[in-house]
Amino acid sequence: MSIPFGSSLSASEREKITVASFLRYTQEDVNSPSTSTYQLRMETLRRELGKIDEGLDNDKKQLKRMVQCMSKMVHCGEEYVKTQYAFSDAMEKLGTNFMPSQPKVGTAFLKFAVILKDMTQTQENQVKNMHNIVLFPLESLVKNDMSGNLKKPFDKSYAEHERARGRVEREKRRQAEAAGLQRTEFKPEETAQELEKERRNFQLATCDYLIKVNEIGLKKTSDFAQHLVEYYHSQCSNTKDSQQMLSTVSSWVTELSDDVTELRKSRYEEERSELQEMKKTVQALLSPQGSKAAEDKATNPGMKQFGDRRERERQLGLSKLGHLQKRSDGIRKMWQKRYCTVSDGIFSISHSAKDPPTVTLPLLTCQCKDELDSTRKACFAIQSQNRKYVFQADDDQDKEEWMGVLNNTLEHLFNSHLAPNDNNGDVSSEVKSMNELTAAIVQSIKSLPGNHLCCDCNAPQPPWISTNLGVLVCIECSGVHRELGVQHSRVRSLVLDNMCTAELLVAHRMGNYAFNEVAEENLPGAKLSHDASMVERKEYIRAKYVEHKWVRPGARSDDEMLTDLATAVRCSDLESVLHLQCEGFNLSTTVPETDHSGTAVHLCLEVEDEKYLHVLDFLLNNGADINTGDAAGNAALHVAVQRDLPQAVKLLLRAEAQVTLENADGKTPLQLSEELERTECSELLELYVKKRKSPRFNQIKMEWGVSGDQNAKIYEELGNVVLDPEARSRQGTHSTSGGGSRIPLPEPPTTAPPSDIPAPDQGPPLSFSNQARPTSRPPMPLPPVQPAPPAKSAPLPTGALHRVEALFDCEADQEDELSFTEGDSIIVTDETDADWWFGYIENDVERYGVFPVLYVKVLR
Repeated sequence: MSIPFGSSLSASEREKITVASFLRYTQEDVNSPSTSTYQLRMETLRRELGKIDEGLDNDKKQLKRMVQCMSKMVHCGEEYVKTQYAFSDAMEKLGTNFMPSQPKVGTAFLKFAVILKDMTQTQENQVKNMHNIVLFPLESLVKNDMSGNLKKPFDKSYAEHERARGRVEREKRRQAEAAGLQRTEFKPEETAQELEKERRNFQLATCDYLIKVNEIGLKKTSDFAQHLVEYYHSQCSNTKDSQQMLSTVSSWVTELSDDVTELRKSRYEEERSELQEMKKTVQALLSPQGSKAAEDKATNPGMKQFGDRRERERQLGLSKLGHLQKRSDGIRKMWQKRYCTVSDGIFSISHSAKDPPTVTLPLLTCQCKDELDSTRKACFAIQSQNRKYVFQADDDQDKEEWMGVLNNTLEHLFNSHLAPNDNNGDVSSEVKSMNELTAAIVQSIKSLPGNHLCCDCNAPQPPWISTNLGVLVCIECSGVHRELGVQHSRVRSLVLDNMCTAELLVAHRMGNYAFNEVAEENLPGAKLSHDASMVERKEYIRAKYVEHKWVRPGARSDDEMLTDLATAVRCSDLESVLHLQCEGFNLSTTVPETDHSGTAVHLCLEVEDEKYLHVLDFLLNNGADINTGDAAGNAALHVAVQRDLPQAVKLLLRAEAQVTLENADGKTPLQLSEELERTECSELLELYVKKRKSPRFNQIKMEWGVSGDQNAKIYEELGNVVLDPEARSRQGTHSTSGGGSRIPLPEPPTTAPPSDIPAPDQGPPLSFSNQARPTSRPPMPLPPVQPAPPAKSAPLPTGALHRVEALFDCEADQEDELSFTEGDSIIVTDETDADWWFGYIENDVERYGVFPVLYVKVLR
């Protein structure tokens, strides 16, 4: 058995071998080669050289990184110097142009150009010094001295020595066996003479390697440090030259500053003020109203006073907010305090600054005039298309301010709509119309239930929107949403960003109230406060949107969830799709109910109602795969083309659907569109293929339902109703509790005047006669007979869906309707109709029937 290398060495001899010890051991071996024990130290020497090589590799990585960074610095410096020379040349030419007319300015430009060139020269020297003094030696060290495997000859010589030692030991063992002996161990002295050549080769390779390491160590330490010292001195010299150069012109710069100030005051400011005055005069003479007003002022003193009044009104601007007394249209003519705002051509009425608007009037279709009231002063009226709104200001001055702002807004709107546009008039009109539509949609979104408060912390008037979730949040919560990433929430500003209709589809149908009914259904404690810390916001929002902690878990199998998904998509039930997404269900799962076994996106495109666009946009922005093909190989883009759905094509292209995918027939969506003669789809696809940005992709043409205030009359009088009427009319239909067929919403009453609906604290009870009822209803089940339910804070009885509270005294007109008084607690047992629920009076199960949802509010 051979002796392990180093096994007979003492502890001190097995310690780290230095260059000095290597030289000493090698010299001993050279002096007595036949009795040498050098091979005992070869393994230790090999291990130490391995550590040295590993250290060189680490140093090489850092040196390479330094070379890369410094190369970029030199390149950027060269580009900067080149650009600065070009800038100084341009300034020099500019100064030459100014010399004939303004010698002082021209001289200043020429002198600054010379100064800049001198400064650029010093900067160019700095860049060259960086390259020559630092970068070049460092780059040479990395690419030349440290390239390749420096330790390869050493490893080769060690391997040759090991092979020779094994061969010698086998020969000696064979000789011992021939003599009748058995040898298992051999001392180093016995094989030293036979292995002398191999040891010399090993020692030579070791010397070569250590010499290279010594040279590299010298260059990467002392030589590199010396280069840095030289570079430092060159920087100091260049900086000193620059300071001296600037100090020589400092007094001249001070004089120039005074000259420039004097020139500005004496020439340009005086000329500009005179030109502006002349511009106003010419503009007044060019307009027919202005010329006529000028004549009238000279002949009619009253007209002069009117002109002065309009001039004062124009200084009030185009926006105002505050409280006004509003007169109702009922018989009693009640005056109620309302919070009113004029902004962006819209007059809004709400109950307070924190509540959403109950009425929004586009002032372009309205008139503003004085109102004579025998009992009150400072009154004025706004006449819309179908209603007259009468208001009382605090005093005459406040009234003049309100009317001035309204008249300014009307004048601005008429001028902007009727003024001719010489350049691209049709395009400008179309863009303006789309901007107005977007603004109207944003206003309608703000009036959805719960959207007057932040979806997360209840802060008032949230100005940020999550386009893929359809909720409004405050500025503090929007920052946390942005940290979640676009895969969870895509946040835009309703004020700062230029929104398009394609980004508002989900928000137009969702709203904070509906979203929180799903995302916070099982919220155990209180909701996040608007004054919460940022740490609390991050924890709360991550738990709500990423972990979905408070979503009601559904004890359903995957097949049942797939069926629910298909039903929700067919019914355009956005809330149910949201619930499935929060439960973690894969929205890209194949749905067997589609025509060719496609995904939920394919199924969405098969819905006839245009409300599918809201669900489609939600699927595209929340993880659904849009490039998966169905059994026929058709991706969603193929199906949209086949069914001639250009609005769906826009959404799919915005979601970056692949236009090069081929179906089973080998046709791309563009080829299929041209074959089927889908003109609009073909135009959209061609624009996308050519990578041309077009506003057509951002605007969705559909029935948005934002046409003024015709449905807001009765709801504005009620005041305390939970759901906003415009939001209900926009939603059109509501899903049933089981996600089945959808029932059309009845229109709000238009024949009966609002005065028939008294305030909660006075007048006779309300009647159901004016409330639209479905023509047929399924038979209502009787409520279960059970003991008196507990208080409102107790759990709901078995079979109950909600507990609601009556807002008014209401009297039934039909046998199946429920009469109740204000404050009654009603247990809801059926919601088949979205606007007429079935229930019974809590603590009195014999009083049951149907009642309108409009007259109650849900208790949480």
